[in-house]
Amino acid sequence: PTAVLTPQEVDDLFRILRQMADDGRGLIFISHKLHEVLNLTHRITVLRDGRRVGSIPTKDATKEILAEMMVGRPVVFQYDQAPVNRGAVKLEMKDVEALSDRGTAGLSGVSMQVHAGEIVGIAGVSGNGQKELAEVIAGLRTATSGSVSVHGTDITNGEPAKIKAMGLS
Repeated sequence: PTAVLTPQEVDDLFRILRQMADDGRGLIFISHKLHEVLNLTHRITVLRDGRRVGSIPTKDATKEILAEMMVGRPVVFQYDQAPVNRGAVKLEMKDVEALSDRGTAGLSGVSMQVHAGEIVGIAGVSGNGQKELAEVIAGLRTATSGSVSVHGTDITNGEPAKIKAMGLS
């Protein structure tokens, strides 16, 4: 139930659910987000393929134990990634602003750099600027302020075909 909520809204929801439990109500919280289950519950029951695999008091549970119960084998949460040798700046955005489809602020003061050899992830709940960001970079949405450059060349509000020809897609 928390996928579309902001962190503050999740905190508010959990506060309400805890109050309901304190008032004597019994609650079932269904989620695949282990940190939320560990944060909220007193006891955890795991289902796999529609069957109950087991139950464990939350105080005895860890992400590793729960993940193993969920998938039926040990799960490694640590990924040792070699450090990235950051090359030259390939894409740079400075204080970019753009409107959403509704005419409200879609991007507000977004600044970032993407270097050669680097993978940059953009995370957030749907509807919080990801679409606008991609469209501004590709020239499909007008930036109302700020700048976007590729290989040091300003492409702010450029033509999509020319931007694609520069290696962006």
